[in-house]
Amino acid sequence: MTTSAKKSFHSTRLRSALASAAVAAVTLSACAGGIGGGSQQSEGEGVPYGATAEEYRAALADMPETTLTVQAGTQSPESISANILERLSADVEEASGGKIRFETHQAQTIAPYPELDAALADGRVDIAFHLPNFTPSSFPVNSAFIALSGLAPSSPRASDFAATAAISELAWNSDAYVEEFESKGLHLLDISPSATFFSMCTSPVEENSDWSGKQVRVASAANEKQVQALSAVPVSLTYLEIYEALQRNTIDCHLSSALGAVVGGGVVEVGPHISYTEEVGFARPNQVLLGGAGYAELPLAARQLIFDQMQQYFLEFRLSDMESHAELARLVRENDGSFNPLGAEVEADLREASEQLVQEQVEADLLDEDIAAQLSEGLLRWNAVIEDEGLGDDGGYEDFDTWHDDDPAALEPFAQRAFEEIALPHRPE
Repeated sequence: MTTSAKKSFHSTRLRSALASAAVAAVTLSACAGGIGGGSQQSEGEGVPYGATAEEYRAALADMPETTLTVQAGTQSPESISANILERLSADVEEASGGKIRFETHQAQTIAPYPELDAALADGRVDIAFHLPNFTPSSFPVNSAFIALSGLAPSSPRASDFAATAAISELAWNSDAYVEEFESKGLHLLDISPSATFFSMCTSPVEENSDWSGKQVRVASAANEKQVQALSAVPVSLTYLEIYEALQRNTIDCHLSSALGAVVGGGVVEVGPHISYTEEVGFARPNQVLLGGAGYAELPLAARQLIFDQMQQYFLEFRLSDMESHAELARLVRENDGSFNPLGAEVEADLREASEQLVQEQVEADLLDEDIAAQLSEGLLRWNAVIEDEGLGDDGGYEDFDTWHDDDPAALEPFAQRAFEEIALPHRPE
């Protein structure tokens, strides 16, 4: 999208509040005075990519005013994770000339994650942010891509951005990945791998001996096997249980992104010792934005309008991750914590475990045989893009808040290129 066209859709200012896509969900539901039923609603003239808001409004002139129900994973509108939904709703309403409006419900009151697939398919929910790692048996290819992410390196900014782009690109280009959702009547709008997963512990954990026997809360099956490779004990807990478990020493550590920890209700206060990898990583979940039956019935121009907002959605996701890294640095200092790079032996064990996991997915025909090489190539290419855009690492995790530039304009060229090269080929047509 050209800069002038994009600015007709979006303001270049971004609210500074943190946005948590890991806990945010959007749903679209036609209601009274809305779209109405019938497959004919998905017909109509499309709008070319890069069109102005005026062109979109003209294409939607005959569309009835529609209320979109927004279901947030946040607990209240004041939550720091609410910003991404506010921005999305404002952008869609502005670009549609008010034809599409949003009504927000909090705390996943319409459909919790385990029920979300069915709710999307039967029309109770029409668009939703989803975490398919909560139901791995329903999404085995997605789980395979989570395992693949363990081979991605980590760094405060550059490697995070490169991994996000490279893994998202591989997933979008995987017929098996896309079909896994489409076979359930679900339509992919965005694929955003989580930022770096840290181990957050009650005491410093670095070398192999530090891990032996530690009780570690994990977020995926891949994490479980990685933790076992370090001679630690994986534990499954809901997010709401983590704070108390760390506080009472029921668990010693948990694996999480910075964003998950920052919105996790004081988790850093009781687990302030942060360990991180460099050459490989703890496997990170994919977070996807999906359209369901109701989305499929929207007029083509309306579906294209929503899809085109994914460039800004991608940008805000990345900015949210970086803002959470800055907040994590501050919280660790406030709670007398520490940042600890994992030792070479730990990284070697993690690499071996991750390579074995990926090989198992290849043998199960869930990943391409050369998927590791594809990931390496993608990481190199996107790292070069990120360096060219001046988004390299200018410091560490511990002082991230002192060197990271949180101006969203700095991320716009990267977000535009990522959207156009990765997602745009899948635009509704």
